[in-house]
Amino acid sequence: MLFPLTTYAQVEVFIPSTENPVDIEWNPNETNPTSPLSSDPLVANISKPSITVFKPEPGKSNGASLIIAPGGGFHFLSWQNEGTDVAQWCIEKGITAFVLKYRLVPTGDDPFAEFIQKVTTDRDAMDEEIRPFIQMAKEDGLAAVKYVRDHADELGINPDKIGIIGFSAGGTVAGSAAF
Repeated sequence: MLFPLTTYAQVEVFIPSTENPVDIEWNPNETNPTSPLSSDPLVANISKPSITVFKPEPGKSNGASLIIAPGGGFHFLSWQNEGTDVAQWCIEKGITAFVLKYRLVPTGDDPFAEFIQKVTTDRDAMDEEIRPFIQMAKEDGLAAVKYVRDHADELGINPDKIGIIGFSAGGTVAGSAAF
């Protein structure tokens, strides 16, 4: 699901990823759940990583680009607040933005509530549950950087001006890709 923005171009591109561990039962489709606990649009149940491309208006690009990894405790992505709003700011500055959807823990109807419940009841069990997803998300961040660098010419960006930023769990993704 794409949320309305005043962007020139917005395209979702699936990026190559490592194989998913065989012991993970994925929900069949990515979801856009709502939660009474969060006003931000969420994206959950991501099993295939992708980047959504936000390009500045023609003639406004400065060649720089930024990959944005929203947070959400590896259970959901805070899509608008930590993703598309940042992309909107970027394109206004002439920066091509890529909002990353990285692989997440499979959840039910309210991933935000599930995350809060896990954090407040058994943090150690939650940490154990998300461990393989952290590794996959790190790999997805690296794959996003590689994709953007490999396709810099067709994306109209400078391969030497690719940055990555992340929020909360997305910070783990961004930090590991940067290092």
